[in-house]
Amino acid sequence: MEEVRHRTRRALDIPPRKRKERVRPEGTRRTFRVDDPSEEDPHIAVLKAAQSQQIDDPFRDHIGAIGEASGLQVVEPPYNMGSLLRLPRENNILRQCIDAMVTNIDGHGWRLEYVGPEGQEESPAANDEDTTLDNLLRFPNDDHSLQELRERLRRDIETTGNAYVEIGRDRKARIVFMAHVPAHTVRMTNKDPEPVDVEVILPREGEARIQRVTKTFRRFVQLIGARRMFFKEFGDPRPINPRTGRVDEAVGIEQEATELLHFRLYTPGTPYGVPRWINQLPSILGSRQAELTNLDFFKENAIPAMALLVSGGMVPQGTIDDIEGQFLAARGRKSFNRILVIEAYGDEDAASQDGTVPVPRMEIKPLRNERQKDALFQEYDKSNMSKVRSAFRLPPIFLGMAQEYTHATAKTSFEVAESQVFGPERSSFDDTMNMKILSTYDPQFWSFRSLPARISDPEDVINALTAFDDAGALTPNVAIGLANDFFDLEIPAVEASWGDFPFDVVLSLVDKGVVPEGMEDLLSVLPSPDELSSDDTTSDEGGPTDSTSVAPPPEAVEEVQTMIREALGELSNMAHKVRGAHPDKKRRRTTPQKPRRQRSFIAVRHRSRAT
Repeated sequence: MEEVRHRTRRALDIPPRKRKERVRPEGTRRTFRVDDPSEEDPHIAVLKAAQSQQIDDPFRDHIGAIGEASGLQVVEPPYNMGSLLRLPRENNILRQCIDAMVTNIDGHGWRLEYVGPEGQEESPAANDEDTTLDNLLRFPNDDHSLQELRERLRRDIETTGNAYVEIGRDRKARIVFMAHVPAHTVRMTNKDPEPVDVEVILPREGEARIQRVTKTFRRFVQLIGARRMFFKEFGDPRPINPRTGRVDEAVGIEQEATELLHFRLYTPGTPYGVPRWINQLPSILGSRQAELTNLDFFKENAIPAMALLVSGGMVPQGTIDDIEGQFLAARGRKSFNRILVIEAYGDEDAASQDGTVPVPRMEIKPLRNERQKDALFQEYDKSNMSKVRSAFRLPPIFLGMAQEYTHATAKTSFEVAESQVFGPERSSFDDTMNMKILSTYDPQFWSFRSLPARISDPEDVINALTAFDDAGALTPNVAIGLANDFFDLEIPAVEASWGDFPFDVVLSLVDKGVVPEGMEDLLSVLPSPDELSSDDTTSDEGGPTDSTSVAPPPEAVEEVQTMIREALGELSNMAHKVRGAHPDKKRRRTTPQKPRRQRSFIAVRHRSRAT
């Protein structure tokens, strides 16, 4: 009924009744409520104000038409960029999700993959192209590497939904410069009404052909302080004045605006990208408010530790002050032998007919059980964390929340995240690099490829090697390559042709007396099977063992011995890794490694640049 009366008074525009002020008896103290705004702690008030305040957009005065650039209008983003930047710093799970995306998508390096005609990998043209592309990718600018550039872009994309790369070209229109531009400092303008004819190179019918297409372009504007700078959209061939944003044929090639390559999480209805977690904004804000509420509770501590109950009398104000001083003054060892004296007066109004005043009764009642024993809204906060994590589609193990994971479940979580989240994002970035960046060099032999995380089980590697060997497909160089990939080794491959023959073929040739090319020196130094099974290397007559091999030169012997020692050391390290990863499993016997060469073991050369 009280709520109905309030609604009726509001509907009739009747001012609410004023409550009658209660007069406290003299000598009593006021108790404070947690929700009393007049007694709120200043520190809590600052936190709440920081949470609720609206962050000013520096482009607010530039939304709409831009003075000197007639016809250009700045398009307002759907969400305040300053607020988007603030939320990962205030939420208890959002920053961890962004860090996981940065590390697992762009944090494992890259390589140039050979895609040219077979047999021309070491040709002069392939080497020249490899050097040119490698220099661009290793040194995209004079400030940061490609690895750091990618991590900055990914952090911008996951935080604001947008990321920008400044592009610089030479006089041949080849890209020679790439630099990160902070996403929160950039806004885009409306598209030009007039289309522009552009020539692009597209692969058609097995060859690269120049195609003429029609596009409409927009400009980007960056605001840092009071300085405003315009950029062209990527691929815009027109000369743009960087100060006005207008097409200006009088601007020289050295002074015209550079291009911006825009990465975004595509969202229908807006030219800007929107972060993937924006649909969980209520959960993100709710978790923050729950934490502030808990902070309010711990800061204000509204429920005291104990209460002094007095019946049949009263305690004077001086005694109350003394009690508070006793509890708030000395602490630690000094408080062990303190004596607390409480003085109370009986109620004279309750005196008997003979004037005897009853003795007041006092009781100290602890209130610790009435206090909140733990933080509030814990289940609500867990639910919010799960919702935010689901927006990124991340398993808990990537956020350090793996309390009940086993080896099998952890492996499955990694495989699912790699195939559903990290791999597609990595592939999308590779397509942009090959189609927009490297395509300006018309590459014929090499393409860009990002490297995934290498998490391998040594037992799985051994099983794979065994399966290859049983199928007759295991060659010395294949075994070396698998060991290098899975165990992060740098074992050189076999130079000679027999390194690409299956093990069974090589052993059969040696048994028949046919020595493959490149094995002469090795066979002349290695002991025979009979010598390996004997404790000494002499014959029954005490003389040296008969051998039909010609003694190799001393330098060849020393070289082969060094190679054997290195191979044994590498096999020992590998065995230690297997033993450490699976101490309870039986170790499998593996085929000893053969001498190696410096080049890779597969047709596509892996040139890792994990920086």
